[in-house]
Amino acid sequence: MKNKFTLKEVREVSKELNINLKVIPIKTLQKGMNIELEKRDTTKGDPKLTAQIAIAHLKEYLSYYKLLEDLEKAAK
Repeated sequence: MKNKFTLKEVREVSKELNINLKVIPIKTLQKGMNIELEKRDTTKGDPKLTAQIAIAHLKEYLSYYKLLEDLEKAAK
């Protein structure tokens, strides 16, 4: 089972989904996709589904995964 998406994989799926990497930076999308791999039971690690989940969060708040990271640190 996949542990992380490479930049190449993220670039490929962003092209397939017509994601503007000037709006959502590739490293931000990669971080989101890698965090969303925790939903493997739903996505089966599928890059498109995983990207769609990450993109939905990033469209709400571009800093979504940074905020999540900060919240998780504060909860420890």
